[in-house]
Amino acid sequence: TPIPTGSVTSGLNGVSCTAADACWAVGDYALAAPINQTWPLVTRLGSAAAPSPVLTPTPVPVGGTESNFEDPDCPTATACWAVGGTQIGSARRAMVMRSAGNTWGLVPTPSPPGATKSELRGVDCVTASACWAVGNATVGGLKRAMIMRWNGTAWSLAATPVIESSFLDDVSCVSVTFCLAVGHRTDGTADSDSLVMRSEEHTSELQSRL
Repeated sequence: TPIPTGSVTSGLNGVSCTAADACWAVGDYALAAPINQTWPLVTRLGSAAAPSPVLTPTPVPVGGTESNFEDPDCPTATACWAVGGTQIGSARRAMVMRSAGNTWGLVPTPSPPGATKSELRGVDCVTASACWAVGNATVGGLKRAMIMRWNGTAWSLAATPVIESSFLDDVSCVSVTFCLAVGHRTDGTADSDSLVMRSEEHTSELQSRL
C-alpha cells in the first residue's frame, strides 16, 4: 500500500468493500514532526479506474491532533463513512467523515451532555440514510457506551443504557430497526465482561452482559 509522503509510521485499522474492485481502508499516519501528532488516513483499494491502492486526501478537524480512523462502512460504491477520534486541546472528540466519490468531508456529531471526551470505533449502514456508529464517551470521569444514528440528514445520539466503564467496539445492522453492538465492561481491574446491546427503533437497550 502507498505511504503518505514524509510519514514515519502508518497503519490501517478497518476496511469496507462494495465489490471486489471497490474497497476503502482507513487508519492513521504520523510525520517526523510535529512529534506526537497523527493524521487520518484513507486509501482506495483496487477500483476499476485505479487498480493499485491510492491515497485519498482527507481534511483535518480545526485544532485537531492525534486524529485517527478506526472503522469505515460503505452503503454504496460512491458513499462511505469513516469514524474515529481526534484530539482538540485537552479533549478527545469523536470524528466522522463521509465520502462523495473520491472526496471526503467532515460531518458534525453531537456529544453526550457533560462529556469531556468521546470517540467512535465502529460504524455500519443498511442504506445511505440509515447508519449506526458506536464508541464511548467520558462523563464525570467515567467511560460510558455511546451510540449515534444517521438519518440521512444528521447524526444524533441514541438513548443508551448507562453502564459505567463500558465500551462499544463494533456494530452490525441487518435492517433499519435492528442492530447489534458489541464491546465490554470493566470494573477497573484486569477483569472485564462481554457487552452486547440491541437497537429498538431509535433507541438501544441492553440485551446481555456475560
